[in-house]
Amino acid sequence: MYQHVHGKKIGGHAVKLLGWGTDSSSKLPYWLCANSWNTDWGKLKGFFKIKRGSNECNIENGVTAGIPKFDKT
Repeated sequence: MYQHVHGKKIGGHAVKLLGWGTDSSSKLPYWLCANSWNTDWGKLKGFFKIKRGSNECNIENGVTAGIPKFDKT
């Protein structure tokens, strides 16, 4: 699970936020995300966990969502 430890935070990256949970071993809350770098990336085949509740990498302040509008024709 990603959790910032030290050093300057740099860059930005778009990911899909898919869900949330609590890690069974560390008991830390996390967001489950899909990386846009494909399924070859990371240990979880393109998915990763990032600590929830502490705004890691500005993930909680930077969420954007919407409701699709469907044409009724």
